[in-house]
Amino acid sequence: MNKRKRIIKRERNIVQKGKRPVILSIFSIYILFASAIQLGTSFVPNIMDELRAQYPSWYLILMLAFLYPIDIVSIIGVFMMRKWGVYLYITLFFGVLFLQIFFLNSLPQLSAIAFSLIFIVISLAYFERMQ
Repeated sequence: MNKRKRIIKRERNIVQKGKRPVILSIFSIYILFASAIQLGTSFVPNIMDELRAQYPSWYLILMLAFLYPIDIVSIIGVFMMRKWGVYLYITLFFGVLFLQIFFLNSLPQLSAIAFSLIFIVISLAYFERMQ
């Protein structure tokens, strides 16, 4: 009987470990939709012209081919309560920040930085519950 109780307790811990908090779901869904919309609208001719005027061509290719898709994959990982999603999102956040500051000589909008940092803090608060 004691062995059975341990098995049940272990199964409960596994289920509890993967349970997604509501706040993390809300942030993940919001960022996922925002990233998907940004990626999709980037190919609209008027917006593409604005992006070409704002960024060099190498960064535009990097952004559309790698950064937006990687961002979407990382958010899906966090939504699925996977640690690799948090690692990927943090790496991407600081990588983009580094690129924009040192190669483009610009700083992203303060609200975008604050929102990303809040998402990182929330993700790290639930990091132990992730698989």
